Amino acid sequence: MNNPGVVVPPVPEKNTFGRFDDAFVRQRRLGLEKCIQKISNHPVLGKDADLKLFLESDNFSLDVSPVSYNWVRGC
Repeated sequence: MNNPGVVVPPVPEKNTFGRFDDAFVRQRRLGLEKCIQKISNHPVLGKDADLKLFLESDNFSLDVSPVSYNWVRGC
């Protein structure tokens, strides 16, 4: 854990049924964008090396370590 005590904004909920519905996809995309904006604008999280890797990597699943991946999933 890179930043103990720092609250990471929650990502929007997933949906098992209707997850490919245009309205749901649009709302989830907007929610995910808002989450990334909040994290990026946070005074501590915005400077985190794992966030930088997540945002800039072309092969994130190959580039990330298991510990870092757990932080991003908790987003």
